[in-house]
Amino acid sequence: HTIVADRLANDMKPLTIETVSDDLVIKDAMRTVAIYHLRGNPHSDTLLMLHLPAERVLIEADAFNPGDATNPYAANLLDEITRRRLQVERIVPLHGAVVALSELEQFVDSQTK
Repeated sequence: HTIVADRLANDMKPLTIETVSDDLVIKDAMRTVAIYHLRGNPHSDTLLMLHLPAERVLIEADAFNPGDATNPYAANLLDEITRRRLQVERIVPLHGAVVALSELEQFVDSQTK
């Protein structure tokens, strides 16, 4: 954009970075989004999950991929949902189809038997 400047280049503003150590809640007039650190995840210590409380939706990546035969991080995800007492009906995985929380619970249960 240095050759042909776009709108962003023409209206430069300082970059604002907001980090999340454990949790961060962002609200506006329409929605609340809670961002949580997915603690203890063996895949990556930097994973985050997003919770939309009003919609009872959890958005996550790499912790649970519905349909995969192996999901080694699924138990950690369920533990974090339970520990934080999140009201979740549906999970939106960034690598799979939207599923009910019960699918995660059933998967974790099948792995512990």
